[in-house]
Amino acid sequence: MRDKKCNEKVLLEIIEDNEKNIKVRENQIAQLMEDEKNSIQRFPISNKEVIFNKYSSIMRLSIELIRAKYSLGRDCYEIETIFENMINDFCQVGSDDIGYINTIWIISLGILLESDNDMMNKILEVLDEEEKDDVLYDYLFGKIGLSRKYKSRNFMMPTPFKELYDIVISLEFEKECGVDVFFDYVKCWTKKHSNLGFNRRYKDSDYSGLWGFELGAISKIYNLNDDKLETQSNYPYDLVHYKNSKVYNKLNINSYESCILVENDKEIINDHGIQSIIPNKLYRLMNDVIKLYNEIDSKEFWEKYNLNEVWYSLEDFEEDKDTSLGEIIVNILVDHEYILQLDYKEVDAEDADFGDIISWIPELWDCDNYKVIRFELDNDQYYFAKIPVENEICDLYEVKVSEVKL
Repeated sequence: MRDKKCNEKVLLEIIEDNEKNIKVRENQIAQLMEDEKNSIQRFPISNKEVIFNKYSSIMRLSIELIRAKYSLGRDCYEIETIFENMINDFCQVGSDDIGYINTIWIISLGILLESDNDMMNKILEVLDEEEKDDVLYDYLFGKIGLSRKYKSRNFMMPTPFKELYDIVISLEFEKECGVDVFFDYVKCWTKKHSNLGFNRRYKDSDYSGLWGFELGAISKIYNLNDDKLETQSNYPYDLVHYKNSKVYNKLNINSYESCILVENDKEIINDHGIQSIIPNKLYRLMNDVIKLYNEIDSKEFWEKYNLNEVWYSLEDFEEDKDTSLGEIIVNILVDHEYILQLDYKEVDAEDADFGDIISWIPELWDCDNYKVIRFELDNDQYYFAKIPVENEICDLYEVKVSEVKL
């Protein structure tokens, strides 16, 4: 027994009943498909609706079957067999029918079982078609090398998954700091889901176990030393260590930044229309610059952003400040390696051979095809950046922005 709160007899009954009911429904679906082919209608609702309901039932039975078998202590390969069979069912019913938690568990199980990307891509395609806006979905697929066409910016269930995502970011960028926080989260997992009744579920007469498969997936992704969690309730330790052949991708920083913008960030960026020429990674920086430009005194601002390299004296800066926000931003973006700054002597922007130095320009967007833009400041320097080809070009406050014809 992996879940000591479970009743062994109840688990065995659940397993037997669910396996039998899944087979019954599979046979019913086969018959209904044959009826549909022969234009035979046996129910008040259409055959397609009945088939959908059967698939939906199989999905729920399968998820419970996985929990029950894992709780009982069955080998992980049995879980893998059920998972592989249920992916087709998921493609038939989608995520709306089974709910957010079950969908997260399905994606996480795919990671724990190291399912091939063809299988995982089937899940991804369903979520893209449904246009599910959830950062955690994007993150999990991104770690196994799959990219969603639908780019998420929100959390479908902020409590507790926004907190979990913040921990993920700590593991990604400050692993040592994030491990202890992650372990604490694991230990409080049922309480974190109290809004779903997880902390009381074990009292149900048909309790089949609760497992934080997403916890296991995250632990596996970061190859954490989880020996302390081996006996922790709800942590799928054996599944984490079932296979160990995959190496996981680094988190795309653009995707991360685009997901954690506060509303004020969005409002400032969108208000000025510059989201088309500034990558997501730099939104927070932009937000801070714009806010501080309006809120703190000139001396403090001048010192914070090292503007002595642009304006040799504070007096010069104060004289120009009211009309120089765009120029300030350009110089800050040079420091953050988004804009490439070149001296007139190094390149002629009108030269047809300009394409030779395109590779020097940093690429901070998550896209395949770029175009080059130029920020036109009144000095002896050129300022270039790359943006997605489909993005509209707009001026950056008082700085004119134009496309470079290659």
